[in-house]
Amino acid sequence: MTKLESGQTSFLEAHYYSSGLRQHSVSLAGVRPSWAPEPDTVGFRNEFPLFEGDAVIEFQRMIHQGSRVTWLALYGPSTDEKLGNRANHSGVGIWLRDVNVVDVRSVMQALKQLKSLLGPPFNQVKFDSQASKFLSDWLPKYVKPFEGYVPGFAGVQFSDVPLLSTKIYGAAKAGQPDVYDLVADQLLKLSFHPDSGVQPPRSLIHIADVEYLNSKDFKNETLSPDIDVISEFISAIPEIINKSSQSLIALSENNRKLEKMNRENLENNRKLAESYNVTIRERDELRDRLNNIERGRGPAPIPADTERILAALARIDRRIEGAQSSPEYTDQGSAPLFYTLLGSFGVVLFALIFWSIARFGPPFISLLRNSIP
Repeated sequence: MTKLESGQTSFLEAHYYSSGLRQHSVSLAGVRPSWAPEPDTVGFRNEFPLFEGDAVIEFQRMIHQGSRVTWLALYGPSTDEKLGNRANHSGVGIWLRDVNVVDVRSVMQALKQLKSLLGPPFNQVKFDSQASKFLSDWLPKYVKPFEGYVPGFAGVQFSDVPLLSTKIYGAAKAGQPDVYDLVADQLLKLSFHPDSGVQPPRSLIHIADVEYLNSKDFKNETLSPDIDVISEFISAIPEIINKSSQSLIALSENNRKLEKMNRENLENNRKLAESYNVTIRERDELRDRLNNIERGRGPAPIPADTERILAALARIDRRIEGAQSSPEYTDQGSAPLFYTLLGSFGVVLFALIFWSIARFGPPFISLLRNSIP
């Protein structure tokens, strides 16, 4: 993805308080792109209290002006630059158009670094410099276009109704793996998991103390860490899906070309059969004329007309022999079609394996851990 393309598909936006809520955007074009929704379409709305050291990740998908737009942001407790502590928050997020984040860990680390510049006070000069460098030099490595992915792995659906509903998760600050690795795994599931399509278009992940997550005040789902092998598998999902999709697309394209060749050869065979039938009729007519001449000629010498007829018959016989000796056409599309079906089966099998691991892996691991004294 070129720098120009990155500027057309992404930009960063900060949310902070200075005598009220403020937004500040950074794009490679120098202005806030027109393809993005209004800033207040997204943001943390105090759905739950934030304590010192807490963090919130917001993931939202929407349809806006015909484009698939994603908002991914990181927030934390903060104070108003001018009015002081009023249980405010600050955060920074990235807007994406028609692309998917495939390296969530790297993007989350970048958001953490940029968020540290929000203050108070907000260091706008340094923020703009680092944000521009991230957009131009690093983000293109972390995202991929939606095209080329198997439709069944589309993850959370895009909604044309902002804030239709929200799913809230909890993640404990302490524990292994690192809590942001756990968050990254969950975001990848929301982006690619085949079962995620039934979930709301907006999700919040609350990073908090385990005591709060276990209390009666928290009534939402708590994320549990996967073992390393499943975590690594989840991280590799975007590239695996993309490569499988590209292979399937290439096989389908080859099969389409061979089907076209098949149709062309069938048409050539039809024309050849028509020509063959016409030649046979011409030969039979010439033989009839020759027989009529022979019956009326007697012992006289062969007339010129008869010689021309015999020469024409000889040419026709050679044409017929040539047509009969030509190799018959065989359907060349069946083998590539087999490989296309085999590729499709491979993608479906991968989907089943991934679904099984994602659905039954964590409970099985928890059961295994509980069974060990």
